[in-house]
Amino acid sequence: MTGPTRSRSAQTAVIAVAAFVVLGMPKAAFSVAWPSVAGALHRDIADLGMIVAIFVAGYLIGTLSVGRMIGRFGTGAVLTAAACAMTAAIGGYAVAGTWAVLLLSAIALGISGGLLDVGLNAHVAVHRGTGAMGWLHAGFGIGSAAGPLLITGLLAIDAGWRIGFWVIAALQIAIAVMLGATRRDWDGPAGRSAPGRVRRRPVVVLTLLVFLLYVGLEVAAAQWGFTFLTEGRSLSEGVAGLAVTGFWIALTGARVLLGIAGDRTPQAGVAAAGTIAAVVFTSLLWWSPAPWVGPAALVALGASLGPIFPLQTLLTPIRVGAAATTTMVGYQMAAASVGAILIPGGLGPLVSAFGVEIVAPVLVVAAAGLVVAVEAARRWVDR
Repeated sequence: MTGPTRSRSAQTAVIAVAAFVVLGMPKAAFSVAWPSVAGALHRDIADLGMIVAIFVAGYLIGTLSVGRMIGRFGTGAVLTAAACAMTAAIGGYAVAGTWAVLLLSAIALGISGGLLDVGLNAHVAVHRGTGAMGWLHAGFGIGSAAGPLLITGLLAIDAGWRIGFWVIAALQIAIAVMLGATRRDWDGPAGRSAPGRVRRRPVVVLTLLVFLLYVGLEVAAAQWGFTFLTEGRSLSEGVAGLAVTGFWIALTGARVLLGIAGDRTPQAGVAAAGTIAAVVFTSLLWWSPAPWVGPAALVALGASLGPIFPLQTLLTPIRVGAAATTTMVGYQMAAASVGAILIPGGLGPLVSAFGVEIVAPVLVVAAAGLVVAVEAARRWVDR
């Protein structure tokens, strides 16, 4: 690789990480801003479910269409357009004075976010190594933490939630400018992936199952962990809150370590070890032989899950080939969205029927299923 080529490659890697930091901010920030948003728009707190559903619908549209769009226009052009659309969507959140504007902004944010998520993941999977993928997903974790902190700080000083979304929109403008300036550097073997190149074969189905189970487990542990520890294990809200915070810190920290370790990381081995560790820690969360074990197990679960998503994404070109990577990553993100709804959402009726104690065994079953799916996908590729 020549000097200028190496410089452009490093530049796109840095921009990708920065884009993922900003990508993680608005959705996480909105969860903190929502009570204030609902009050300003005279909506019921329960209407958050409608916003989430609209966002997920948009995200699915983006992830399932990105392969065709990149095949026609190229990665750089699609990423730049998506970043511009995301800027407009976040600005829509900031100015929303009616429910209709907020809903339109939510679906636009979902579509543009899906395009950016898949496009950047696919580019890094094909053109970069383990370290870059680790930093990419660590960036998303950092953004997901920074968004709520920004809104919390603004609300604390009575500055208002709208300013927070203007700040995020300004950051997204910077990302759009950087992507536009470097748009020709993003196209390569995966730059124009023709749709339909992903063939229907067992490894594809198994890979989609991996993403469904992984994200379902991650989101369910984060969403239900607090309730399980407080109501199921009678721990204080402070301890449970720290445990959930620790879960996210440990998950992001594991991805930072993955970025530092770089290509020295045995991809399949670390992913497999993470899934096995997830079974161990969900089992400890269920067992909780001492009061401190449950919170510690939840934090450790975050660390064990951290590397799995980026490493499984990185294995995509090996499983389906570089030309089909963008389309396949889109399918994977769509499967991940289904998992984020199916498992955490399915726990609601189960908790109503059997009590909060059902949370931990469901997490154990999901973790065990993830072990089987990851190993089956690996064995099929090795055949």
